[in-house]
Amino acid sequence: MQQLLNYYELGGPLMHPLLLCSLISVAVIIERALRLRRSSLIDPGVVEDIQAHIEEGKAEMAVARHHTSPSLAGRVLSRGLEEYLNTSADIETSLVESGERGLQVLNNNMSVLSLIARIAPLIGLLGTVIGMILGFDALEEAGVGIYAFGSTICNWAKTIDTPWDVTVAEIDRAIPRMQRLGTKFVRIMSFKPADDADKTPELVFERLREVTMRFLDEGLQPVHENCMNHGGMSWQHGVELLEKVPGLKWVFDTANPIFNEDRSKPQPWPKQDPWEYWQNVREHTAHIHIKDCTWVDAKNDADYNFPGEGQGRVRDILSDAFANGYDTGISIEPHMAVVFHDADSEANEDDMFNNYVEYGRRLETLIAEIQAS
Repeated sequence: MQQLLNYYELGGPLMHPLLLCSLISVAVIIERALRLRRSSLIDPGVVEDIQAHIEEGKAEMAVARHHTSPSLAGRVLSRGLEEYLNTSADIETSLVESGERGLQVLNNNMSVLSLIARIAPLIGLLGTVIGMILGFDALEEAGVGIYAFGSTICNWAKTIDTPWDVTVAEIDRAIPRMQRLGTKFVRIMSFKPADDADKTPELVFERLREVTMRFLDEGLQPVHENCMNHGGMSWQHGVELLEKVPGLKWVFDTANPIFNEDRSKPQPWPKQDPWEYWQNVREHTAHIHIKDCTWVDAKNDADYNFPGEGQGRVRDILSDAFANGYDTGISIEPHMAVVFHDADSEANEDDMFNNYVEYGRRLETLIAEIQAS
């Protein structure tokens, strides 16, 4: 309960109208459930009584007896019968019109639920927008900037057959948000290749050229990550992408080559070499993404390590980068407590937080050692 109250407080003042909407909705649902009980709608005895009076030629008595019946069916039948007796309308028309008026009783207060269903999402959206604005302002006041945006544009969850509108929409959302945050770099990819692919389709280059130009036209720099995408199939594929997409730069992930196959070589494809890949994209690299791991043949997967303790050549790559004047962004993705983009990967928040902090501090120590040597 305390955690629920904490979430309520974190939601801000707009949680109050949302709570009010919830309470009104519950009240209407309870009222409708009580009013629309079967016994209040249809009473078989009432129907039989009206029928018996009509057969005895006592229709007026049936009308008088059930005009204020607690049963909706009784009221509808009696009032329809009354209209038939007092007007020139036929019996079918009279009952239909009485039934339509009776339906209004069933719909009482439903307009309230309909109104709440329309305005509650808008209140929630307004809260989200206000929260984002306040968050941006808090970051600015604290002097904290967002160096790069790790977008999902053209990533390994999409193929070249994914509707292009999906990518365009992602770009349209990313640009104003990056500009508001003062974020210069956006991570993009080059679509997931087919399992047997060893060449990059020309359409991939066309799409990446359009993506790149749209960001560059807004003063933003797209950087491509060597991951499970066409540009990540080998360093040769990466260089080809850079050559055919003017203005594109690179974000180098130190561990991805360890578990990615080198599709520039004959099958069966061997794993890539992080150092070899780095050397060939170094001059195009605008961001280094630190991850380290050790490949384990027995389980056909990798065990993740602290920076510099795996096969990612982290120390060598950072040493080489600094020696060649690298002075831009470095980020971390431990993958040790949890793989954040794996829906099946779970860990408690304390473990994730503590591991992330320790990982960052170990990287700081490693960088300090490199720069001191």
